Amino acid sequence: MKIEASIVSDIGLCRQNNEDNFYMNGFYRDKVEINHIQHETIYDQKDFLCAVFDGMGGEKNGEIASLNAAEILKKYQRAKFRQISDQYIMEANKKVCEIMKELNIGRMGSTLAVAKIHKNQMSICNVGDSPIYLFRDSVLEQLSVNHNEAQSLFDMGMMTREELKTSKRKHRLTQHLGIFEDEMIIEPYIQENIQLLNNDFILLCSDGLTDMVEDEEIQYILQEKTDVQKKAAVLVDTALENGGRDNVTVVLLHIV
Repeated sequence: MKIEASIVSDIGLCRQNNEDNFYMNGFYRDKVEINHIQHETIYDQKDFLCAVFDGMGGEKNGEIASLNAAEILKKYQRAKFRQISDQYIMEANKKVCEIMKELNIGRMGSTLAVAKIHKNQMSICNVGDSPIYLFRDSVLEQLSVNHNEAQSLFDMGMMTREELKTSKRKHRLTQHLGIFEDEMIIEPYIQENIQLLNNDFILLCSDGLTDMVEDEEIQYILQEKTDVQKKAAVLVDTALENGGRDNVTVVLLHIV
């Protein structure tokens, strides 16, 4: 099995800095002053680890949080998935909290969406609202769970699907990295041992994509007869064309 992979991360049209980050087998945005990155590669190894982080906190706080989360993940490149979903999340959360205390910079944090592929199976976990999708046989399916107030209200039957799409509560997270132990215990969403098939696409992204591009349009772009690099670029370009109100980061994988 080979994995064709493409990353695109862009500052967007309305923000002063890019608070997003990503991780792919040791590669991440280590120079936060670089506001646009595009990277493509092919992997044929048995173990593959990737992630997307959406920093929060304004000024440069968000990008500090997302950068530290990406740096720490590199230590877990060869770890078992349960070490990532448990130990890594605890370590990354603790680090973000320590930085807040040391620098006295107010609140900051980061979402996390991570996928680990071993041989032909994938396991995922997420904290926050950066989604993970599977595109298979022309159907787009979200595998992750959105940890925000709007999703909680929808799950309780207190909000319709149409209200969910436009609710301002979508951006009030109920889970993220950067929560002190005495406030809440982080509970990541976990899904393990997802069987991967030839021609599957895996999409991890920040909400800078999904706030600007509807799922139906994402599905249409992934259906196009183009390579993974072109698809990733078109996804980000479409988010910018639709307003680009936030940073946008896409990690797109093609299983071959």
